[in-house]
Amino acid sequence: RDGGPDGTINMYITGGGSVGIGTSSPLQKLHVNGSIQAERDVLLKNGGQVKLYTERNGLRGYIGASEGSPHLDIATSNGESIAFRDNGPGGDINMFISGGGNVGIGTTSPNDKLHVNGAATVNDLRFQNGNDFRIDYPGNMAGGAGDDAWIRYYKDGDGSNTRFQIGVVNDSTDDINLYSNAPIYLSG
Repeated sequence: RDGGPDGTINMYITGGGSVGIGTSSPLQKLHVNGSIQAERDVLLKNGGQVKLYTERNGLRGYIGASEGSPHLDIATSNGESIAFRDNGPGGDINMFISGGGNVGIGTTSPNDKLHVNGAATVNDLRFQNGNDFRIDYPGNMAGGAGDDAWIRYYKDGDGSNTRFQIGVVNDSTDDINLYSNAPIYLSG
């Protein structure tokens, strides 16, 4: 106690051996009502997890480690999103994973498995295991109603033939230009 026999209880030990700091009703072996600061390591062993609760005591996430795969497991409680931020809890979101598994970089509303809002550098882009591979430029990108442009490689009909397309649609002023400092060859 702090301040004599009738003072504030700072630490409480139950008959069962649970310790409460800032509480006289510990719910676990160690229950701290307040912030914890560690100057060194905090160790969780034997498959222990960090469980993350909201201010209303709702369980929202887990962090755990395992000898098997995955070795580091970050999970939400049920189909909830994960945000990676800088500048603290209220800072800018750099990467966002929706409850459905879509990843957004530069966006918190990813429409596809990977949605990048901004420039991206890719050294080796590969499309695998599908029937229709395309790079589709957003409709009306230049402000014209109905504009669309794409690069597409796909199987035609029963899959015995393939097609490679470079296309634009809307009106007669939409065209395709190939530029080169050397000759351009088309063969068929």
